[in-house]
Amino acid sequence: MKKKPDRIYDPYCYFKLDIGVEDAYLPLNRNYKPIGVGGRDWVDYGAYAKQYNAYVILKPKFIARVFVEQEEDKSHLYTYSDGSYSWKNCSVIRDKVYAEQERIARLTFRMR
Repeated sequence: MKKKPDRIYDPYCYFKLDIGVEDAYLPLNRNYKPIGVGGRDWVDYGAYAKQYNAYVILKPKFIARVFVEQEEDKSHLYTYSDGSYSWKNCSVIRDKVYAEQERIARLTFRMR
């Protein structure tokens, strides 16, 4: 069976973290692992996010504009639904998320 790199490198959902940072989310791949992480080992999301500074800040207005599915408590934000998976849709959402992350990073860098 061919390995599917999208299952490891493309964001499938964002998990809300409880790490003392408001609106912090960890991007997860299709296997519910942090982006780029494969394998079967369990990953502690909070510890991983802190160790690698791998979280993003997502504000409610941005969440409403970008994500197709959301849990009621916003614990998981999905970039596409299983029923309507589309490569084009996934790449458009990914590009929007990356552009927003870059903008946030630039603003954060200026504040320091």
